[in-house]
Amino acid sequence: MRLTRRMKWQLTVFLLIGLTAAGIMVIQYVKVPAMVGIGQYSVTVQLPVSAGLYPSGNVTYRGVTVGRVEDVRLTRTGVEAVLALRSGIDIPSDLDAQVHSQSAVGEQYIALLPRTGEGPPLRDGDVIPAARTSVPADLNTLLDDTNAGLLAIPHEDLRTVIDESATAVGGLGPELSRLIRGATTLATDARDNLPSLTALIDQAGPVLDSQGDAADSIQQWSAHVASITAQLRDRAVAR
Repeated sequence: MRLTRRMKWQLTVFLLIGLTAAGIMVIQYVKVPAMVGIGQYSVTVQLPVSAGLYPSGNVTYRGVTVGRVEDVRLTRTGVEAVLALRSGIDIPSDLDAQVHSQSAVGEQYIALLPRTGEGPPLRDGDVIPAARTSVPADLNTLLDDTNAGLLAIPHEDLRTVIDESATAVGGLGPELSRLIRGATTLATDARDNLPSLTALIDQAGPVLDSQGDAADSIQQWSAHVASITAQLRDRAVAR
């Protein structure tokens, strides 16, 4: 079958569209350039322990994802985490690196927290020393310590506290409910009148200063009032 000129143009257009779509998929979705290290630079973080950190974990700066954990490896003194950070984002080298968890059992990630926001930006090959890193407490250790603390409390004393607490608030449900509603209303009114409250607090300073400046006069006036009151009392008793 012989291809006409029109069919050749159509095939060319379809080929260009297919190549464009494939390029967008490779760059935007598959992220092949990032996989081969294009547009990234490496920074090493020294940690005492891995704290559950693993490759492909997120790296954030001011709460924004700026890279991923490329590798986690053992050293003689602890652990090193190699970060692959995106180029084009200036991150100050004067910072702390903290391992955090999304939740109590969630994935771990590294948060880069600037100290002063000054200093040169991070460069390829930089190392963040262990003195400027931190890891969360081990969950098993935390649970063991909590369990040990609970076991240290005498059961009879704990039962007494619970019983006395129940006796103290027993039957006070309506009163507690009114107290909570009143506190909620008070907080809501305070929020609605926040500008007036702020102005009152700001203007209270000069008033308090004037009271402090007149402290001697107020003290003398109080002494005179006390003297007059004592004389009136003595005369009333004499009669």
